[in-house]
Amino acid sequence: MREQLHAAKYFCYTGVSISLNTNPMTITVHLPPATVEELKARAAATGKDLPTLVAEAVEKDVALGKVSLRDVLGPLRHAVAASGMSATEAEEFFARQLKDVRAERAASHRKP
Repeated sequence: MREQLHAAKYFCYTGVSISLNTNPMTITVHLPPATVEELKARAAATGKDLPTLVAEAVEKDVALGKVSLRDVLGPLRHAVAASGMSATEAEEFFARQLKDVRAERAASHRKP
């Protein structure tokens, strides 16, 4: 990966350069053509330009790296505690929910 200190933006067949806003830095990312096409389609579907879409994806990935499982499950733990369910009741409840979601997902995949 090569860093450049100027804010040039460009797209090429196998790569994307991104200019980040806060401390301008341009990086080149070499991507397979299929990935580039998927990114183009997502950018078009969301009305964003390609560098913005890729920069947002990188920012989301970095942010997710800072979140622990404890952080994610905290609100759920509090809700279970507030509900008055026992650990066994909570486990049974979530097992039923998971079964229902899986059944719905399987049914949606079977539809033509």
